[in-house]
Amino acid sequence: MVYIFFSDIHANLYAWQSAKRKLLALKPDKIVYLGDIVGYGPRPQECWEELMQVNSVLVGGNHDWAAGGRISKENFSFLARTAIEWTETKLNAAIKEKLGRLELVWQGENLRAVHSSLFCPADFLYLDNRYILEENFQLMGESEICFVGHTHIPAVFTLRPRQIEYRRGVGKIKLQQRLKHIVNVGSIGQPRDRDPRGCMCLYDSKRREVEFVRITYDVKKTQREVLHAGLPELLVARLEKGW
Repeated sequence: MVYIFFSDIHANLYAWQSAKRKLLALKPDKIVYLGDIVGYGPRPQECWEELMQVNSVLVGGNHDWAAGGRISKENFSFLARTAIEWTETKLNAAIKEKLGRLELVWQGENLRAVHSSLFCPADFLYLDNRYILEENFQLMGESEICFVGHTHIPAVFTLRPRQIEYRRGVGKIKLQQRLKHIVNVGSIGQPRDRDPRGCMCLYDSKRREVEFVRITYDVKKTQREVLHAGLPELLVARLEKGW
């Protein structure tokens, strides 16, 4: 079975439109979106509406839940909080309600998917230290693979007997059988691996292979819209530099 996992559109319409064309052309058997449709970017409602045109599993992210009133914005960074407060003024009540009701974890065949971490998923923790990674591996149960987003940095973590192996999310990577793997699929609309191109992940369960697919889009067009919307200027620079 061939899956496409993607995450963190962050209201970047032009990045999402390019990614959508690519993923539909690949004709996967299953499409799974890992959350954060909104936040940071200037086109939240349009991104939601276009995502609804794709037959995909939807998993909720922290920005989705914040915009939907499910969690507080108080622990967000200044940039994230400012963008969410702006986003709330651009979404209708029906979309906000749907964002706030998105489930946080999805179970597939021998795999799981979550925006941030299986460990306390509603706390939206970052998989950036050994303790959180080990907890996540343990909570995978019988599943051998867990797909995540949230950090915006594509990567593969593999649990080995004496270590957690880290590999950058570039090109094609084979996933060894009888080992557990966490795959970060990167971000469509807000990459943070110093590459401004969007990123999504193709997974072939028969071949046990993941492929990180990069997507180009009109960055400057989105930058102009961010400025026009009155969002923080730092968000403009981040799009161009990929951080």
